[in-house]
Order: sequence, then structure tokens, then C-alpha cells
Amino acid sequence: MKNSIMLFFLGLYKGEQNIKEGEYIYKEDIVYKGIQTADAPTRCLFECSENDGNPINKIFCIVSKDVYTRQIQIANKTGTSYEFFIREHVEAINQSRKDNEKVEIIPIYYDFKPESSEKIDDYALYIYQQISNEFSKLIFSSKEKIPVYIDYTSGFRDVSFLMTSIIRYLQFIDVDLKKIIYSKWSGKNGQIYDIDYIYNMYELINGVSEFVNTGNAWQLKKLYEKIGADREPKIHNLIDAINDFSETLSLCALLKLESSYNKLIATIAAFDKEEKVDGLYSQMFKTMLSIIKDKMPIADYNKKQYLMYPKLIWWCVENGMMQQALTIYTEKMPIYYLNVWNDKEINNLVDLNSIELTEADSSKEVKGFYGNLYDNVYKKYDDKEVFKSELKAISESNKKMPKFKVLDNFRKFSRKCNVKYRQVVDKIIEDIDKYYGNDGRLKGVEQPEYTAAKNLTKYLNDLSNCVNKVVKGSSTTYEKKLKAIEIMLSDDNDILAGKKDKQKQVAYAMKYYLAVKVLRNLVNHASDKNSDKDTDIKNVMQQKYDIEIGTNVNSIRKLLYDALKQELEVKESTEK
Repeated sequence: MKNSIMLFFLGLYKGEQNIKEGEYIYKEDIVYKGIQTADAPTRCLFECSENDGNPINKIFCIVSKDVYTRQIQIANKTGTSYEFFIREHVEAINQSRKDNEKVEIIPIYYDFKPESSEKIDDYALYIYQQISNEFSKLIFSSKEKIPVYIDYTSGFRDVSFLMTSIIRYLQFIDVDLKKIIYSKWSGKNGQIYDIDYIYNMYELINGVSEFVNTGNAWQLKKLYEKIGADREPKIHNLIDAINDFSETLSLCALLKLESSYNKLIATIAAFDKEEKVDGLYSQMFKTMLSIIKDKMPIADYNKKQYLMYPKLIWWCVENGMMQQALTIYTEKMPIYYLNVWNDKEINNLVDLNSIELTEADSSKEVKGFYGNLYDNVYKKYDDKEVFKSELKAISESNKKMPKFKVLDNFRKFSRKCNVKYRQVVDKIIEDIDKYYGNDGRLKGVEQPEYTAAKNLTKYLNDLSNCVNKVVKGSSTTYEKKLKAIEIMLSDDNDILAGKKDKQKQVAYAMKYYLAVKVLRNLVNHASDKNSDKDTDIKNVMQQKYDIEIGTNVNSIRKLLYDALKQELEVKESTEK
């Protein structure tokens, strides 16, 4: 027989002079009789559990000292309230059950314990520990969710709050709360109420709070399943949209991000416009829409979807979704920047039309921003890159010319070169003159390996293809990107045709994008294969720009806040 539990607080039984049997009505036409407070609710829960196919076999009975120890007399019988309850309800049930199906009663002691204290929180902790210990034993030994039936009727005021906390604990450990009832005597008869809705209200409030504060819609999804799709369909549409957006964020499924976000915004707007909504949960949700709209990055971005990215990243950071924030920043902010800037000079540097995407690329904007923008700024303003580009061009253009013409062109090129590269060109001139004849063929003299080409055309072709070997000390990818940022920040370089303010904005974005990109790589790398390179750039960013690239949460949060502050006017402290 699987475990099925009843939980309630047992009140003090009344003496013989107060005995009065009453009828308690449940669901309009079901009647349960009882003399003591616990009688009718206990019988109700026993029958409900039988009808559900979960006959109760364990009773967690919270008892006070008086209930557990004070002797009373009822109908010529003496015993404690706890003993009378067992005689009336446990023994009566056990008489009709097989040995392996009998009900076990487990007392949970309320206001007494070893080395008792007068502190209320000590009592609460003692009760919690007892319930937690007993439930843990059952949960670990059970392969199925344990159904629990609760009577909320009896107990002191603090017990009501305690019962609420116990129920929240039971929800947390994921038992199956089948039914929660409350009984009330009105003078002529009594009433037994289902009060599951109260805890569903808690779940709704907690679910909304969980979503706006963490992006997680798990509690709302659980409530959705409990309410049932045929009830309050309008709130189901809203919870569907919230859950879809939550799952999209959790998975960092960026291909679905815009459509999922638009669906959520449209559903919130539609629900908000409803003048009349039926049902408790729908009405409650209606009152909480303002909280959702206030805390979430909600606006009409349908025509300019890219405007949502900074606010969405900020919301992720605020709510601890650091991986999502890093991913959205690196994959979506280039789209935002290029659309917001919309500048001819920047577009020429990015040159989206020249980009061919591979399977590893997420968008032309990302490839253009992190690739072309940095590289083209570097090539345009770094003399080494200019020299390499020009050397390659002259090598290509002279391949079919006679030797004297080649020498003449290279001498002209040498005279206009920067002095530190002139010696490279002069060495090429010397090699051509020394090792190749006027017919362009290789002379029969001993020559170094790099002049082993059989003719001048082949030599120039090799020179064109291997220009990095000729010009020593080529820069790494990170060095080039850092140099590009330095060039953009320099007042001496008029990159955007007199638009100094915009140039500084672009430089700021490039600086922080590189830092976030490096950070995301550090967070995602499973090994330290590139740790030396990462350490080098971390040190440069720290020393040169006071940007800390750290993998702890506070460092990530600060970096993303700083990266976004140019786009969002915010006053929140980053030291939370």
C-alpha cells in the first residue's frame, strides 16, 4: 500500500457536559457528523482520499501539551484528547483494514520539547524539524509523489501561520497536495470548505514574483497545470507566453528570442485591454500586470526590435541570469549598435555586403562588428598593416613586368616608405638584382631558401602570398583589436569625418564589447587552453582602461552595467 498522509492540528476535546453532535455540509449535499472539532473534517478527508484512490495510512497529528497529556472524561471514559481521537478515528478505521494497510498516527509536538525554551521561534523550529524528518523518511523510500490531505481548522493563531509555512514547505519538497479543507460551526450546523484556492493564490503571487525577479516561470507553469486549461482561458494564454519566453531565455535560444518576446508583449497587451476578466486568478493577475510591466523591458519595439536588447540584458543582469546576459550582449548588441548609429563611415568600415556567413556565425552584424570594424580600423591606421597591404599590391602588379621595371617600381616604393620598413624593401631590391637575370630567370649562384623560386614572377608571387614572413612580428588578433580601440580613442585620428562624439561612442562600444567577448569565452571554456592569451588581454584592459574582466558574479555584473550605461540612463548601484 502506498503512503498517503493526513496532516492537521488536533484541538482540545470538550468534556461530557458540552457534547453536541452536529452536521457539517460539504459541497452542498454531503454531510459529515461530528461531536468534537476534528470529527467531521477527519471523516471528510478519509472519504476524499478513498475516492481519489489514496486511502490515508499515516496521520501527522500536531498536538499541544494539553491535548497530549491532560486527562478528560467523556461518556464515562477517561483519557487525553489525543487518545480519544485515536479510539474514535484510527482504531475504527484499522478494524476494517488488513495488517499492512492500517493507519499509523505520528504525533508532532507543538509547545513542549526537551530543554524547552520560551522563544516562539524555537517552538517553530522544533515542529519544522519533526515534520521535515518524518517526511524525509517517507520521500526517500517512495518512488511516487506522496498525496497529502490537510485540515486547517484547529490551532492557535500562530499555528495558522505555521500551517501556512508547513504547506509551503510541502510544496517545496514536491509532495502532491490533494486537498486542503477548513470547517466552521455556525450555530445550527457546520460547513466544510475547500480552501485550495488560498494556496493557489500564494502560488500565483510567488510565481509572478519569481518570473519578474529571476526570469523563471516554473511556479506559474505548475499553477497552470493545476488550474486546468478549460478554466480561465485568458490567463492560460498569458502564462503560456510567459513560460515560452522564460524557456527561451533559459536555453539562450536566440533564434526564438524576438518572436517569443513579441508574443509575450502582445499577450500582456491583450490581457491588459480586457475590461472584464472572470475567475479569481485572472483578476489577481490583472492587478499584478503593472508590476510585470514596470520590472520587465516592455515597450513597443515591433518596428525597431533591436531597441529591446540593452533593457533585456539589464533585466537579465538584475535578476542573476548572467549567462543569458553575456550571450544576448555578444550576439545582439552589434545589431543594436549598427542600427542606432546608422552612420555611412561606420557602415563602410563594417561592410556588411562583403560578409559571407558560415555555420559558426550568428549574424552579419556580429561578424561585421567584431571582425571588419576592428580589422578595418586597424588596417587603415596602423602603419604596419598599411605597409603590408601596399607591399602585397606592388608585388601583384609587377609579376609580369621585366626585371628593370620591377626594380624601378620597388625603388620608388622604397623612397615613400616609412624608414622602419624601407630596409625591408631595399632587401627585396637587393635579392632581385642579385639572384635574377634580366630575363627573369634564377641565376646559377648560391641563394637563400626564400629566393628559391625559379623565376622572378614566381618570386613576386611567393612574396605576395607570404608577406607576413617578409614583415616580421605580425600582431595577434587581440593585439589588433586593442590597437583598433586605441586608434578610435585617439584625437589624432579623424576616422568618422569630423564626428568626434560619435567616434568616442563607437570606441566605448568596441572597448566593452571586446571585454565582454573575452569574459564570455572565459566563462564558457572548459579548459585553460587559451588562458595565457586571456590573462594578457585581461591585464591590458585592467591597466589601460580600468576594466576588470573577472568570472565571479559581482565582476560580471559590474562589467555589463558599465558596458550598458552609455545606452541606458540608470542609477542603480552595482554593489548589491
